[in-house]
Amino acid sequence: MEDGRANDVTVTFLGVTFGEEFLGRVAGQLPTTLYFTFQFYNFPYSTTEALHVYTGPLPLSRGPVGKIANHHRSASVPNKAHARQRSHMSGKSFHSNFQEANLEETQREDVIWPGIFYRVMEDGMPAYDLPPGLSLSHYVDPASDTSSLTSLRRIGAPGLPVYLAQNQLHIDVWDGESLLHVGTAGMSLKHALRQGRSAVEVDEVVDIVVEERGEEHSLRRSHSSTSIVNRNDWTSQTGSSRLSVIGKLHLRITNVGRTSTEHPPKTVVRKPENVVLGDFHQQVKGRREAKVVCAHRLPDVDQELQYVLRTAAEERENAKGKVDEGVDLKDEKRRKLARLRRVREKEGVASPNVFEDKVEDSQVSTYQLSRQDRQRDLQTVDIFRERRKGHSIEEELKRQITTHHAVHASLGQAYYVEFMFQNPYNLEHNFEVSWDDGELRMVTDHQEHKYLRRVYSVSAFAGVEDKVFSIQPNGAVQLFMMPNEVVAVPFVFQSFLGSGEGGIKENQMLARNINVSFLNTQHTPVAFLSLSIVPRPHHIDKLIRLFRSENEHIRKTLRFGTNSASGGVTGLNGVVSAVYDAANPGRRWLRCSSQDVVCGVGDFGYSTTMKEMTFKYRVGPAPETSVLYFLVYFDPFFTSLAETWKVVVHSLYRMDMTCVIGQTNHSSLILRGSSFSRTVQCYANRPAEMLITQPAPFALTANALNEVGLVMRPREAAVKEVVVNVVDVEQRALVSSWMVAAHCTTPTVTKTFDIVVPRGRTVNKRVSYTNPYTTRKLLHLRTTHPQVLQFKEQALNLEGGETAYIGLRFLPVSGREVGGGVEVLVFLNDEGDRIEECLCVRVRYD
Repeated sequence: MEDGRANDVTVTFLGVTFGEEFLGRVAGQLPTTLYFTFQFYNFPYSTTEALHVYTGPLPLSRGPVGKIANHHRSASVPNKAHARQRSHMSGKSFHSNFQEANLEETQREDVIWPGIFYRVMEDGMPAYDLPPGLSLSHYVDPASDTSSLTSLRRIGAPGLPVYLAQNQLHIDVWDGESLLHVGTAGMSLKHALRQGRSAVEVDEVVDIVVEERGEEHSLRRSHSSTSIVNRNDWTSQTGSSRLSVIGKLHLRITNVGRTSTEHPPKTVVRKPENVVLGDFHQQVKGRREAKVVCAHRLPDVDQELQYVLRTAAEERENAKGKVDEGVDLKDEKRRKLARLRRVREKEGVASPNVFEDKVEDSQVSTYQLSRQDRQRDLQTVDIFRERRKGHSIEEELKRQITTHHAVHASLGQAYYVEFMFQNPYNLEHNFEVSWDDGELRMVTDHQEHKYLRRVYSVSAFAGVEDKVFSIQPNGAVQLFMMPNEVVAVPFVFQSFLGSGEGGIKENQMLARNINVSFLNTQHTPVAFLSLSIVPRPHHIDKLIRLFRSENEHIRKTLRFGTNSASGGVTGLNGVVSAVYDAANPGRRWLRCSSQDVVCGVGDFGYSTTMKEMTFKYRVGPAPETSVLYFLVYFDPFFTSLAETWKVVVHSLYRMDMTCVIGQTNHSSLILRGSSFSRTVQCYANRPAEMLITQPAPFALTANALNEVGLVMRPREAAVKEVVVNVVDVEQRALVSSWMVAAHCTTPTVTKTFDIVVPRGRTVNKRVSYTNPYTTRKLLHLRTTHPQVLQFKEQALNLEGGETAYIGLRFLPVSGREVGGGVEVLVFLNDEGDRIEECLCVRVRYD
């Protein structure tokens, strides 16, 4: 039930807070601008403008006359803005990570969280004079909402209230400068329900999560991963893939009830459309008024006859010798009228037939028609009338036996129509049913027909019979009927084509008319069913975005929770259950919109509410972006839609490199220029582990190979996948995207030390090291666990054969971080950052 008022839902982006994990991943290089992509309800896919992230003290605003005035915090700032946390972050360059003579920071800067969003002006400067944040409004009028016109309801009652109560708003966070994907945030919308109130306002702080792939499965080219996607929990993890929380997004959502522009406010109780359609027999019985049709002159409706009559008139006029000045005058007038007709047609003022009549009347009025001329024109009109009579009668008869019905179709939803067809003959007859659309099918399964009737609460006098329809070898459907018998012919329209939103190319559902013909044995139509397909936008329940290298095989498992009590569908007699198996109400069936995907769903262990969805897919060639819709149904016939999952797979170019942890590894990325030269800049999503040797913009030469240097220093032995974007600096457009797979291995351990450390205390130890060379060596010390082990001195300067002690400081750590012990690798690198020695320190906590 709805209150009849329109809903004006506004989503405001206020600020962002990044955690320590994200700061360590980007090596302190915070994104200066962010933009967001999302889809609210059935609105088109939205991409916001780039917003500046301000993490300093409250800025100063420019006054109206050029004076500097103190900036006052707007009401759009997060509620806890007065408690913005101050963190100290190193401002050193990323190069210093690879050339550490010491660990002293050259400069420090204060970063205050949350970072506040400000819009960016045309000159590229933040608009501090404007209120912070960005607001996007979505106006939904229940009187014109197409979601309330669907033939099959999804879970619960139709419309925006159910969407707000049961769904999340999935927001993708992107770096505005590098165009790299930062993470995904999911905000629950149930708090935006007005529930009879005039307006509501809710501030939300949601987690920004990113999926990280496991190490052991990353070592194979064909990847398999498992992750959990709960309804309200984005941080769960399992198997070889986990969701890491890297920050928080500050949002505000408001819902204001407004007066409907089409109908006055009143309580609205929506009922589904009647899906039982009668043929022309019911239409004739229900006809009460006579139909009045206005007669039209035949030349007005037949352009060919109009041309013949005009040509005959000109020939008669020429035959009488009235050609000299009169013809010139008429030609001039005809040209002026034609020019005026074209102007009026462009403005949409009058139809072209009006001006043709004027031209014809001006010609006819210049001479007196003889009886012979009139007779000839009447004969011409009679010939055209006889030629059109049969076609006009046939079209009128077809119109009388045609039943029209509109289907407001959406992705994955099945729309059921039951056509009550009656045998018009007093004899037994065999009819053939034909149509020419692949997305419309006839329900020939007895069990499916009974299920659909139960879901739609259809109780027609024609019962459900088994084996009523026979399928011929050529695919035609035949129906044998007794004299004057009435048979319910069930149809289902279902499309698995998306809407092509968000700049992604995909096949789209088209608006069209589908004509279903019922033919007798002489192939003469006896009834028609015309279905008008009206595409309707769809909404997404869950969104997953994957970045994979081209031609890679994806084997992924997703675990999600279900509610066994759900499955209510609004029927003609109220809410009915769409669950197919009452003994197992939590059972679900899965189907994908793409035929290139192999998928399935089953129970997870002994749980009745947890489901496990598995799919296999081969990634296409780069730079292709594929959209896969996974549709979860309540029944095995794939008609009652429960959820819609959208999986976006980005295909990236692939490059492999071999690395050794603890030292600097060099490689080159070869970029092929396009048809014209452009200025580009390269970005990596893990700058703490990968350095691009050309950090500044450079010229990408057209039709040539361009080399970009990569420097990698991994922190652990695994296959690290780093996304590198090549961005056009001027157009701020993505030129190409690469997946750099770094196969990281552990160097050979030369010595191993076992050390027992008391838990919760700082302990100093030392180990001896002798320079094996006869020459002087400068060795830099590094470790794989800086949170566990630190060095008293960061470098050793030893003469040939000299022995020195390495001072080790073990920091107090919690048992949750290291457990009972940990193996720490200590690297001694030379001036070229190559490993000379690798020591293994086995730390056991007592």
